[in-house]
Amino acid sequence: MKRKMFVVGMTLVCAAMFAAPIVTVAAEGSGDGEKMTQGQLAQILVKKLGLSNFLPPNPSDLECIMILSQNGIFPSPTLSPTEQNPAPGWNLNSDADVTLADLAVLLVRGLGLEGTVQGDKADSQNWLNALQAVNVPTDTVAGGVQALIPLPAAIQNLFASRLVGDPLTKIYIPESSGSGMINTITFPGIAAPVTRPAGEGRPTGMTPT
Repeated sequence: MKRKMFVVGMTLVCAAMFAAPIVTVAAEGSGDGEKMTQGQLAQILVKKLGLSNFLPPNPSDLECIMILSQNGIFPSPTLSPTEQNPAPGWNLNSDADVTLADLAVLLVRGLGLEGTVQGDKADSQNWLNALQAVNVPTDTVAGGVQALIPLPAAIQNLFASRLVGDPLTKIYIPESSGSGMINTITFPGIAAPVTRPAGEGRPTGMTPT
């Protein structure tokens, strides 16, 4: 009987392990996994939002952080940019790690959903809840099909990391998962600027015949 119970128990454990989403999250102070840095995230967001057109070629991480902040994309849940603090929430050491709290605030602002955050805005969990409550369009996928998917489905692996019991500010985002997830999301609040061909809109001289 005991052997039968043991086999059933092990079967349930194995089933739970395979059913659970797999996530690679480096715990605080550990060297496990490739964590995403704030500089890497800033570079991805600048390209995704079309803001690279306003920067020189191969912009630095700091230049990306500053242009994002100027356009209202910054990770501080409560502070706004000022002359004394032009990039609130960003760590000017671009090698600093991105936490799940940082990512939640940045994505809510990038998607123009700040007004949907319920409760205390200082609580990063409320920003995460705002993301989980909406659907967003994905980029065009293979075959030219535009699909609508729930945002939680796009980042369920990252949210699953909350199961470790640490606060969002202590949960770091892996580079592969973070960049892969951001690249599935469009940002309707900030559109890429339209670039016109050289000479378009200028009067053209008449050639005598």
